[in-house]
Amino acid sequence: HSMMVSAPTQTVQEADNKTDERISPQTQPIKTDDISPGPPKSSNDTGNPRKSMIHFNQDSQRFLKQGVEEKETKNSTEEGSCFMQFISSMLAPFRKEDALEEVNNSVSKQDMIQSVEEIFDGANKIEIDTIEETSERNLDYTHDNDDDDPNSAGAPATADQATALDVTADEYLEQGKLEDAMKIHERALKIRLETMGKDHIDIVHSYNKIATILRCQNKYDEALETYKKVLTIRLKNLGPDHPDTAKTYNSIANVLSRQGKFDQAMKKYQEALTIRIKVFGWDHMNTSETYCNIAGVLYNLGQYDGAMKIHQLVLAIRLKGVGHYDPDIADTYNNMACILYDQGELGEALKLYKQTLGIRLRTVGPDHLDSAATYYNTANVLRKQFKYPEAMAMHQQALKIRLEAIGKDHADTADCYHCMSVILQSQGKNQKAKTMCQEALEIRKKCLGQDHSETIRTQELLDKLDA
Repeated sequence: HSMMVSAPTQTVQEADNKTDERISPQTQPIKTDDISPGPPKSSNDTGNPRKSMIHFNQDSQRFLKQGVEEKETKNSTEEGSCFMQFISSMLAPFRKEDALEEVNNSVSKQDMIQSVEEIFDGANKIEIDTIEETSERNLDYTHDNDDDDPNSAGAPATADQATALDVTADEYLEQGKLEDAMKIHERALKIRLETMGKDHIDIVHSYNKIATILRCQNKYDEALETYKKVLTIRLKNLGPDHPDTAKTYNSIANVLSRQGKFDQAMKKYQEALTIRIKVFGWDHMNTSETYCNIAGVLYNLGQYDGAMKIHQLVLAIRLKGVGHYDPDIADTYNNMACILYDQGELGEALKLYKQTLGIRLRTVGPDHLDSAATYYNTANVLRKQFKYPEAMAMHQQALKIRLEAIGKDHADTADCYHCMSVILQSQGKNQKAKTMCQEALEIRKKCLGQDHSETIRTQELLDKLDA
């Protein structure tokens, strides 16, 4: 089961292990952004945020009126019928007015301020292993969603060549061709260094692109070193309180999170949060991204209640900022549902996944990979509730989207085959289960390798089916 931080989509994995729906370059175009890769995390509070979350959930039923006529379907199969019945409950329009009323009634300004204070209090209790900094503050923090324009006014003509190389490299990134993209970005970096000098602010554009590729290649130490260069340039040109400096702290924290260095990541997220509160305010959408990332660290530390409380804060800010009918709201519901799933609250998790799916169907569309992730998450909840026909229908829908969007030979596609095999086994349909399992095993061997834990899990399932 995996979550999205800030704008991420998480997926519930079949064996209760957490994976990030967005880290694979083949899943969707690679973007440089300051979104954390992991699930939401929790803080050290002792309250019961789930009760407040359920209040959100109950009020939110106003958004999903159940009086919609069920759509007829020509699909006469058991799975298809269950699927359409399930979807029909999510096709009512949302009302922004209800969303705003919900925020005003359930989260006061004082509650939000208290939540911000608790974020810092929780983070300060974590023992920090400080990253070594050079005398030039050559820290390892960079940002990913960079909007730096490499074409600065008055730059030499060769700067245009670097820009053209960026376009070509980004095309390779969208295709998942990381090595080719890296070579071209290195050429663009060389041009910029020669024409602008090592301290020019536009140099960070190349460094950020390179660091992103290194991160996707799991070369975290090299990514950190590259982000150090970005931070040095931004501190020198922009100062310590600039929003782009906050992006850099945020990006380094993302890499540290991927390395499992959650205490160090928390410190860097705090630095980003301090800047963003100062620049944008505590209740700004940009600030909510850092709250979400902090929740991701706490989630990884197993502090689910605290993570839920922070996501409630994020939800309130985003409802005020963009209304209910927005992909950011879907991401937040998804993260909250992932926490509930891990806590065994399957009924409440399912309600939030329904809301997530309802929003995503309207905003990104039924064929988007984010929608596929929600079908997948929902299916795994339904499977744990022993609702096998409904779960199979959801997995079939996720599989259809993934086959069209990323192809058969992708780890996410293998996840669908594996989960469908588990359902068929539970239904006593061992021969069909074996066929699905063989598909999953073949893909996982190709994409992940023979010794990967997911490959081993699928091999073990196949051995049981053969026994």
